This record gives sequence, C-alpha cells and structure tokens, in this order.
Amino acid sequence: MQMADAISSVDAYVLAGGRGTRIKSVLGDIPKILAPIRGTPFLDLLLLRLQAQGLHRIILGLGVGAEAVKAHLNGAGRINLQIETVIEPHPLGTAGALRHAAAHFQSDPVLVMNGDTICDADLDAMLIQHRRENAYITVACAHVERTDRFGSILLDSDGSIKTFHEKSTTATTSLVNAGLYMFSKEALRALVDTDAMSLESDFMPRAFDHRVRPFILKDTFFDFGIPEAYSQVS
Repeated sequence: MQMADAISSVDAYVLAGGRGTRIKSVLGDIPKILAPIRGTPFLDLLLLRLQAQGLHRIILGLGVGAEAVKAHLNGAGRINLQIETVIEPHPLGTAGALRHAAAHFQSDPVLVMNGDTICDADLDAMLIQHRRENAYITVACAHVERTDRFGSILLDSDGSIKTFHEKSTTATTSLVNAGLYMFSKEALRALVDTDAMSLESDFMPRAFDHRVRPFILKDTFFDFGIPEAYSQVS
C-alpha cells in the first residue's frame, strides 16, 4: 500500500457536540462522548481504536460539555494522537458542526464519525474503496435486524446509495447508515456552501445525485444514544 493510500494520511472528525437529551436520564451531566463503557469513557475507547488503526490527527467537534471533555483529554496518557477541539458557539446540528470545523481539515478525504457509535470498520479498506470508486461520499453501512431506530438505506441499480428512508417498522431492506463517512474535499466544499443543519435529512439528499457509495461492514455496530442501547453496550 502506498503511503498516499494509508489511513494515516486522513484527518478524522468526531461529531461530539450533541446535547445527548435521549440518554441524559442515564448519564446525568456526563457528556455522551464520555459515557462509561464497562468502566472506560467511550472517548478513550474510540481514540485508542483510531490510534490502533494508524490515524494520527483527530478533530473533536464539541458543544455541550466541552470543558469536561477537554479536561478529560488532559489526563489521557495512553493516547498518542494529535487532537484538536472545535467548539460550537451553539447547537449547529450534524451538518452545521461539520461546516463549522471545515477550516481545520487538511486531508482529502476526511473521515467523519458520530460520537455515540461503535463500529469495527476496516478504515484502510474503506479508504481504498473510496478512492478506487472516486466517491463523493462513502457511507459505512451495516445490516441490522431492526431498522426502526435507524431508518434504512436503498441502493440504486449501480450500487450507489439512492436514498435514506426515515425510521420505519416496514422497511424493505436491513441496510442502515452506521454513522461513519469518508467525505471528499468536493463534498465538503458543497456542504460549506449550504445552510444544512442535519447530514442525514438535509445535506445527504442533495448529495445523492453524486457518487455516494456504501461501504458494507462485515460486523454489526452499536449506537448507544438511547438508554436501552446504552444498557446493552455497557
């Protein structure tokens, strides 16, 4: 693998600025990104995983609870990463937060991930596929038994993502968005030029005319953003 194709050359942006209102009854004032998973803050697990896969530069998009996260990072001795924090002045939504941080990105593409999702993706393989297919955006997708919490993804005849369906108990596919993306510089420029608030419902529908490609995960993933799911993960 050439160095230009290695995941070590890619910046990672973590969406960790949400209010966490759905899980506040369990976590109290603890920011969701610091939620303890079997006694270890999720942020530590995430950063160690990214470090093990070879990433070097991480940008954390923070909002509610930002000072607590920054204080935690000051004591994170096992983590050998270049970490920058970008703090939202007020809740901007997932697309707004990404737009707010865009000036900090140095790579093409940029790895973008939700701060409450656990998925065991092979990031080198995802990057290789993204570049091979000259994708506008690559979306990590997973097969799940129940799509009602996530909505579902429909593919076009050429294998590109055609649409995201809203959450439904009658979905015709088991494929869902796992909250992990490769954004090309072209897609990020387009995002900056919009006023979109949500990646999923505002920006992505505008992107489907381009090369939005799925990267199918071999294993399942966990989104611990609600109390029931957090209980399972913990």
